[in-house]
Amino acid sequence: MIMVKYKVIQDPAVDDNEVLTLVNTEDNTDKIMAAPDEFTLNEIVGEDDIDIETRQYTDDHGFHVGWFAYKK
Repeated sequence: MIMVKYKVIQDPAVDDNEVLTLVNTEDNTDKIMAAPDEFTLNEIVGEDDIDIETRQYTDDHGFHVGWFAYKK
């Protein structure tokens, strides 16, 4: 089985520079919000190194539900 690797980026689609996103290093298709106090910019993590949970969050457009990555 091939392990997916993610790079920690500041997503240009997000206005807040403090928001970190994990992006699939193979094709940039998977984007998962990252717990900001658990990851560093440009860090590479494998799918076995993270837990993904559904969480509520707010932004300028209101309340939302999305996936968040946390380190195991």
